[in-house]
Amino acid sequence: MQLEDVVKPLDKMSDEELLAHLREVRHRRDTVRTASATRAGKAKGKAASKKLTGLANVMNAMSDEEREQLIAQLTGDTSE
Repeated sequence: MQLEDVVKPLDKMSDEELLAHLREVRHRRDTVRTASATRAGKAKGKAASKKLTGLANVMNAMSDEEREQLIAQLTGDTSE
């Protein structure tokens, strides 16, 4: 199968066909490609969840007293 069998060459198109082809190309250029945006969003979500998972592991490894001390340090509460 040759490329000429699939696509008509520009030099063999009539003026109407050329205008129609040009409109089609212009329309395709303005079409939003959501697949790449979706992939980028998923990549950001994975990175954020990894960070939160690491933090959750650290917090789960702490005892209740250690968590209370950390909260007190972060809030500036020194009334212990």
